[in-house]
Amino acid sequence: MDTRVDALRRWQARDADIDGGSAADKLLNACESAQASTLLRDWARADAAFAKALAIARAQPERQRARRARRGADAGAVAARSRRAGQGE
Repeated sequence: MDTRVDALRRWQARDADIDGGSAADKLLNACESAQASTLLRDWARADAAFAKALAIARAQPERQRARRARRGADAGAVAARSRRAGQGE
C-alpha cells in the first residue's frame, strides 16, 4: 500500500464504493478504507469502515472466515493506535 497522504486518501475513499459489486468487493473496499483511515489516524472513519466490513461479513454464509479476517484487521488497527499513542500522538 502506498502510504503517501494523497494515496491513502484515495484508499480511504473506497468506502464510498461499497454499494456496488459482489460481497467480496464490498468487504475488500471497506477493509481497504479502514486500513487507510487507520494510517491517516482518522479513527472515526476507520471505526465506521470496520463496522461496515463486519456488517457485510455477518450477512454472508461463510461468516467464520470473514470474521477471522476482520479480527485480524482490528488487531492491526489496535496495534497501530497503540504504537501511535506510545509515540505521544
